[in-house]
Amino acid sequence: MKEIGEYLRKAREEKELSLKDIQEITKIRLQYLEAMENGDFEAIPGEVYRKGFLVNFANAVGLDGQLLLEKYYAIKNEIPPIEPVTDREKMEVTRGSGENAKPKTKRFRLKNKANFWVGVAIIIIIASLCLIVPMIKERTISLSHTADISEEAESQSPSVADEAENSSDEISVKQVSEDSSSEDMITTQVFPAPITVYAEFSEDVWVRVKADGKYIYMENGVTFTKDSPKQVWTAQESLEIRVGNSGGIKMSFNGQDLGVLGKRGVSKTYRFTPDGLVAP
Repeated sequence: MKEIGEYLRKAREEKELSLKDIQEITKIRLQYLEAMENGDFEAIPGEVYRKGFLVNFANAVGLDGQLLLEKYYAIKNEIPPIEPVTDREKMEVTRGSGENAKPKTKRFRLKNKANFWVGVAIIIIIASLCLIVPMIKERTISLSHTADISEEAESQSPSVADEAENSSDEISVKQVSEDSSSEDMITTQVFPAPITVYAEFSEDVWVRVKADGKYIYMENGVTFTKDSPKQVWTAQESLEIRVGNSGGIKMSFNGQDLGVLGKRGVSKTYRFTPDGLVAP
């Protein structure tokens, strides 16, 4: 799993975010963020939390959380276990230790070991390519976009360039939440995508999320409790959130507190676009 962790670390560093920044965005404990970057997913208790933490971390650094979750399971399921030596093999080794031992059995076992390690090497290479190719593509697009912005800024008059710089500074200014009594609300304007929704839970709530047509947590969704960490869901064009207990979830959109939008025990579906919540 170290490939997954390295992928998360590089994406975070490219956005010049620290682990404390990610902790503020996702409300995931720092020790779990460090464990994910080190590839130590076993340090996170429970598979449901591993999935949720991985998707939230990926979304917070601008990655496709669902795609990274699929790669996580692909790597997890493709690594073949080392099978124990059978009784028959033990007998063959015992017989082969005598003076009349036949080298055929030893050659056969050496060949099997070689094939096993070749298979492991192929799996590692394929997994590495799956991680490296998207990173190279994303980096190339980012560099191209930066070059375009630089050329455009040079062609502008000094006054226009100053206005663009001042506008950029205003966007990066930290925005204090209107509800100062709630210490847990988001206090910085850091939005990794045009649609960024934060959610916290006061009761048990079943949730199914679809971001840009792809399911997060798989199609069956997942149940969160009041002790679950706050979640962050992002999308570029559309975000659909289906909840089974709309009175037990509180949401905010791009820093705007939406509060509790439903009643206890009532199922509802919320749809977001970059312009905000779409009326049902």
